[in-house]
Amino acid sequence: MLTIPVVVLAVEVGGGYWNYGVGWSGNFGYSDYLHNSKTHSSSIKFDGQVVASSRAQPGVWAKSVYYRFPPTRMSYYWNTY
Repeated sequence: MLTIPVVVLAVEVGGGYWNYGVGWSGNFGYSDYLHNSKTHSSSIKFDGQVVASSRAQPGVWAKSVYYRFPPTRMSYYWNTY
């Protein structure tokens, strides 16, 4: 499946790179985080509950996605360990 984000928020945070927002089709949210020297994670909450999460080793993207239409009431997170 090809996913091209239309709402892309890409920032440098915590020594890594974080992309998050709503996917091109408007029916999912995503949170992707990359850190090159620390284990790290990305996650998504819907109404305060974690609905998607991913943990990755240094140098590998942690990718989380949650399908919901409309993609509202979601919040996005990253972390390092």
